[in-house]
Amino acid sequence: MLVTRFVLGLKDEIRAVVMVQLPTIVTQAAEIAWAQEEVLASLSPKLQKKPRRFNLSAYWIVVLSRKGMLPMSRYT
Repeated sequence: MLVTRFVLGLKDEIRAVVMVQLPTIVTQAAEIAWAQEEVLASLSPKLQKKPRRFNLSAYWIVVLSRKGMLPMSRYT
């Protein structure tokens, strides 16, 4: 159970590799995760997964317009 909780907390691209190895103790899972992190870090920057950027202002324009607090025609 502890291994499962550890694995579920990993990033998606690391979790998949760890799950395939079927670790039985947290130490094994941590070693596999660490090794996968090293592999991902060694990839060229073009291949690494970039975090999504979220335009918060656009989000709030949509939310407020749906609640009738902001006229959407002003932003379209």
